[in-house]
Amino acid sequence: MIIQDKVAFVTGGAQGIGRAICEALLKKGAKVIIADIDAAKGTSTTSELATEYADNVTFIECDVTNQESVEDTLGKAKDTYGRLDIISNNAGAMMENDPIGTINLNLCGVIRVAAVAMSYMRADKGGSGGIIINTASLTGVKPSYNCPAYCASKSGVIGFTRSFAMNPDFDLHKVRMNCLCPGHLQWLMYS
Repeated sequence: MIIQDKVAFVTGGAQGIGRAICEALLKKGAKVIIADIDAAKGTSTTSELATEYADNVTFIECDVTNQESVEDTLGKAKDTYGRLDIISNNAGAMMENDPIGTINLNLCGVIRVAAVAMSYMRADKGGSGGIIINTASLTGVKPSYNCPAYCASKSGVIGFTRSFAMNPDFDLHKVRMNCLCPGHLQWLMYS
C-alpha cells in the first residue's frame, strides 16, 4: 500500500506505540488523525508533530469505550478528509484491577472502531477500501500469569482479526484487517 496522501486514524496515538505509528505514517506522507482519550497529551503530541508535518496531523479526542464517541470522532475525521484509508486500532491499557474495563478498552474498543470505520471504508458502500490494523500483544499468543485480563483481551483482538480476515466478501468491501503482536515494551503503560 502506498502511504503518501492516505488518511490514517490512530487510536491511542498520543503516546507510546501509537505515537510511533503516527510518526511513521507522517514520514511516509500520510495525513494522520491522532485519536486519544487524553486531550492534553493528544494536543501536545499534535503540536510537537505539527512543527515538522504542519497540517498533515490533527487531534480528535476519542474514548473507544464509548460508542457515541467513536461514531462522532470517525464521522468528524471522514467529514474533514473525505475518506478514511488506514485505521490503527492501538488504544489500550493494562488494568488488572479492572478486568471488565480492560476487556472493554482493549477488545471491545477495537471492535467498535472497526465496525464504525467499515461503514466509511467499504468500497461497496461508497468508500475506497483500505486497511484496519489492530494492535494486540505477544501476551495474546503466549499468556503471562500476572495479567490474565490483559492477556484475554489481546487474545480476543487476535481472534477478532483472524475471523474478519476470513471474510469471503473482501472483493466487495476491499478492507483488509491485520494484527500486530508486539512483545514487552517499557513505557508508561507499565508505570
